[in-house]
Amino acid sequence: MNMKRSIKSFIAVSVCILYFAGSLFAQQATKKTIKMNLWKEKKAEDVIVSQKDSTVNLLEKKQKEMADLKRDAAKKLHTTAIRYASEYHNSGAEFEYSFAQDADPIVNLLKTAEESDLRIDSLFCSLRILVNASKSCEYIRDCSLNALLESLSSCSNKYFASEDDATNKKKIYRQIETTIYDHAKQSLDFSLASPAVFSSNLANKLFKFSSNAFKPTQTKEWQERLRGLIFRFLENNIGKTLWDASDSQGIWDSVLSSANSLYQLSKVLEHMDDLDDLLWSLTRRFVWFLDFSAGQFPATFYENIEESIKDGSTFFLELGEQDEEIVTKKSMLLDALKKAKAKALESNIFVDKADNFLKVAQSDETLPNSTLMEPLSILFEDSPKKASIVTAKAESSVVPLPAVAPVETFA
Repeated sequence: MNMKRSIKSFIAVSVCILYFAGSLFAQQATKKTIKMNLWKEKKAEDVIVSQKDSTVNLLEKKQKEMADLKRDAAKKLHTTAIRYASEYHNSGAEFEYSFAQDADPIVNLLKTAEESDLRIDSLFCSLRILVNASKSCEYIRDCSLNALLESLSSCSNKYFASEDDATNKKKIYRQIETTIYDHAKQSLDFSLASPAVFSSNLANKLFKFSSNAFKPTQTKEWQERLRGLIFRFLENNIGKTLWDASDSQGIWDSVLSSANSLYQLSKVLEHMDDLDDLLWSLTRRFVWFLDFSAGQFPATFYENIEESIKDGSTFFLELGEQDEEIVTKKSMLLDALKKAKAKALESNIFVDKADNFLKVAQSDETLPNSTLMEPLSILFEDSPKKASIVTAKAESSVVPLPAVAPVETFA
């Protein structure tokens, strides 16, 4: 009986031992499995991190290579643009002729800049060389001026593009918000203990941010330099513009085209004063041209321009002047047209008299040229210019006399 109890007790103890041993073994196995899984997960994370680092390094390497290629390309473009401008600058008379006739040297540079990745500093340096070369040109044709204005307007869309004000304000607001949040997150406990120090540190961060946010960028500085160069260039060359007297019908249209092109340069001419200065240059140059060519156009030429101005269709003359108590552009032009028209009518009367006299005189072949010249000199004694025109025609026996003489010959 005791033997049975002993056996049962032994079995029970053995079972308990085996159970606890199994439990312990199971726990150990579970721990080992957990450790193994954790190790695998860590290994997997390490692999992912390694792959991520490798990918990041590869991307950074590619970006660096691209940046290097872009930098090399920019240097080559810079060198090419400078060499192009320098060759024209050093050509002297060749550049002056080409610039005056069609402005191709500068127009081609602006088109290339617009279509390529030429940096703004490279454009400024090369354009400055050509602008200095143009200072020796005595005149520039109106078609050349209009070609320049058109090219500058198109090119300005690229080099003077500015970020929308609303977008820029939102970006600055988000950056300020992020700065405050990050600072509060890092110093939350400290802010409760010492609010003054917290506020001081935050103020320093915001001050540094604002100093950088509103500091002019390098691009902005080049934009301002290019803007000043273009303004001086236009002001100088508008004052040297000549219109082709042989195309009297297109002269006023060319003036209007130039004025309209100046309005298209709003990204370059940021201030209304700058635009007004160039419009005054254009107005005064055309007034000079009317006086210089007085008597060389028919009266209808001046009447058509007067009608265009008086009916209010000349837009740039209808805007108010920037300065007070001055003669307006509109009044100045109308006065110049009135004087030029009077000279034209006077010139036509003299030429008609001379023409009739020549017809009568030349019908008598016995009259020598000296006899013909004497009354002509008396007829035009108050106008040597008209006398010289008619006298030349009489000597060559060409009838009738031309009513218009060219102001300037363009090759």
